[in-house]
Amino acid sequence: MNILFRYIFKKLFNVTIGLSFILIGIVWLTQSLRFIEIIVNHNISLKTYLSLIICLIPDLLSTILPICLLISGLYTYHKLKSDHELHVFYAIGLSPSQVARPLLLLAFLLMTSVFVINIFVAPLSFQHFRRQEFQIRNQFSLSWIREGTFNQVKGITTYVREHTRNGELKGVFIYNPQNQKTTLQSNKGVPYTIIAESGAVEKNKDGLFLILKKGIRQELNPVTQKIALFSFDTLKYHVPTDQDANAVRLAKPYEKPLAELFNPPENTDPRSVAKMRVEGHQRLLLPWITIMNAFIAGAFTLLGSFNRRKGRYKIFLAATVSLLIHTTVVTLLNLSVDHLYTIKLAYGAIALSIIVFMVILKVNFSGLLRGRNK
Repeated sequence: MNILFRYIFKKLFNVTIGLSFILIGIVWLTQSLRFIEIIVNHNISLKTYLSLIICLIPDLLSTILPICLLISGLYTYHKLKSDHELHVFYAIGLSPSQVARPLLLLAFLLMTSVFVINIFVAPLSFQHFRRQEFQIRNQFSLSWIREGTFNQVKGITTYVREHTRNGELKGVFIYNPQNQKTTLQSNKGVPYTIIAESGAVEKNKDGLFLILKKGIRQELNPVTQKIALFSFDTLKYHVPTDQDANAVRLAKPYEKPLAELFNPPENTDPRSVAKMRVEGHQRLLLPWITIMNAFIAGAFTLLGSFNRRKGRYKIFLAATVSLLIHTTVVTLLNLSVDHLYTIKLAYGAIALSIIVFMVILKVNFSGLLRGRNK
């Protein structure tokens, strides 16, 4: 039994790990492309970008590992059955519950890993991710004006002939279809054009500004249809940004530690308290899907005689059942923001699923360890 246990466990482990690397790589790459605009618009280094998106991996692990275990269990046991190896195991006196023990052990190890990720690792990685993303998005970079091309930022067209190494702008052109905040007052909503020989960036508590030097400003009077033109030695031009200069980053529920989710500060509004409660229960409940998937895979592949056509149908049915239960649990958790009792229904759905498929497999947990040495 010990040799067979290791034989099956090795197959399950290899498939699970290999599949996890593939799926995490694909999903991680897909998610990473969402943030490629950070490199383009904010001129950050590839190293900084990688340190940002690598923080997505813990959350992907906690989501993908239960799925990989289900696929691994269905694939491995279906292959053992199609190769008639299961018939040999049954012929020497092993029961389906004994053959399922390597899968249950692997499920327990993965469930423990998901618990650690959900409770400790993922919140810290999300904190680092959002803190760094916030800093990048609120950090002004001259890359918003690429030299030699016309650029648009929040409807404003800009052109810069050259960026010098010391950060100075040469040959600045700005066209604004509506009046923006400057040190000079004019008719609000009137389009205007600014041309300056040079400029520099200034940041203070009021926001971001371009200090333009030796230029002209012209605007068309919509009533008289005459162009008003004046020259200036220095003009302080406000740079429009998506974030306030003094903006404060508010932590999301998925960034907070588990203790804070269940014991929020007293001044927290009821809606936020409900969302934090959902996040806390989700961290505690979803790892159990790993064990549930193990029982589902065992019940649908180890029981019944082998039939190639029905075997594929069983695999599809097992995946469908797992998806339905998972979707139901997540839906119930989300509904608990407004209906507290659905949390109990979510726990009940997971517990009932595990018990039902455990009974189907007729697993005797007391024999989980001693059965290995039989």
